[in-house]
Amino acid sequence: MKILFAGIMARYPFGGVTWCSLMYLLGLRALGHEVFYLEDTGECVYDPNGTTYIQQALEPFGLADRWAFVNYDGTYHGRSEADVKRYCADADLFLNLSGGSWFWRDEYARIPRSAFIDSDPAFTQLAIAKAEPWYVAFFSRFHHLFTFGANIGTPASPVPTGDFTWHKTWQPVTLDEWQAPGPPGDRFTTVMTWQIESFTDVGGNKDQEFVKYIDLPSRTSQ
Repeated sequence: MKILFAGIMARYPFGGVTWCSLMYLLGLRALGHEVFYLEDTGECVYDPNGTTYIQQALEPFGLADRWAFVNYDGTYHGRSEADVKRYCADADLFLNLSGGSWFWRDEYARIPRSAFIDSDPAFTQLAIAKAEPWYVAFFSRFHHLFTFGANIGTPASPVPTGDFTWHKTWQPVTLDEWQAPGPPGDRFTTVMTWQIESFTDVGGNKDQEFVKYIDLPSRTSQ
């Protein structure tokens, strides 16, 4: 298949966010698909070197000429607007990861199949539940909706889904690019946002939920 993949590498130029997109791009390519990276959020990026960052992230994997960033003012970086439209003209699938595009431009809408991949479960669904018309309309146009939240849409989850059906999915990992050559450490480590300001009226953020599992590492043999 020919796939247009939207991500947020320039919007959030951090290792974890970058690898999240790269795992899809490299994994899909390894399966024989043609991929093109798009970023079209309509937002001002935090880092003025965001487009350079995209180039540096994709170039080592042979994707240096397979991307386009659309600035908030409509200017294109990387491949041109005409190039993007040509790619979309015979693309088979539009994959939108975490709002890599908040637009349904004509060239995106004409792609036969589309799917949104929600890597921030609960926040996406809660935002939809606020019934902002443009937000609801945006998600209504996708053929399929996927989320990393395995329990969303089941009795085990209080997260509202409304009229939308969310299918569970997992973050793919291309093992060739994600090796762990070092010996096991003596502890599990991670980098995360402990508290956020969004949906403070709902609660359930990491500072509240992770303490319930704080002893989990001690129960493993790793």
